[in-house]
Amino acid sequence: MSCTISALPFLLLFSALTAAADNSASSRVINNEEIERKMQAHINSVQGEAAEELTPVQLAQLKREYKTVFMDKDVLIKTLEEYGLIDFTQDGETISARVDNFNMIFYRQELTQPYYLRVYSVTSCDEATLINDLNTEYALNVQEETYMKIKERISNKNLKIDNEEILEDDSIVLTINID
Repeated sequence: MSCTISALPFLLLFSALTAAADNSASSRVINNEEIERKMQAHINSVQGEAAEELTPVQLAQLKREYKTVFMDKDVLIKTLEEYGLIDFTQDGETISARVDNFNMIFYRQELTQPYYLRVYSVTSCDEATLINDLNTEYALNVQEETYMKIKERISNKNLKIDNEEILEDDSIVLTINID
């Protein structure tokens, strides 16, 4: 006897997965002052010792903020590394990085919520392309991780995969022999 398992692309399942998140996880609230302090420290580390302290007004003019779909810190870090971010640092649930002329901080208010992204750039830029690229990479990494976990669980149950098929919509169909 065989059964078939389908794995849909991550973004299709995102709302269902986040709705089922465990609300008992501990949380750490990050306040705006802490994020601003970390961004100033990150900018100073990139520019060197001679960097001038930016005023809160200057920082406000340079920043844009976005809510992301990024839930898993490890997958997010893998995605950022693969994307080629430099000056990469972590502090708890806060991740700072730089690519081209973007300075970024990923942070979240609660561990059960997705990350927010603050982008700081001294020049006018198209961060929408960067964010779309990161979303695509993240979705692929989540799908890969899910696929690997499913294959591991199948192996642990001493089951055999008879057929693997990747469909046009990037969903994966596994046919498993359960005899």
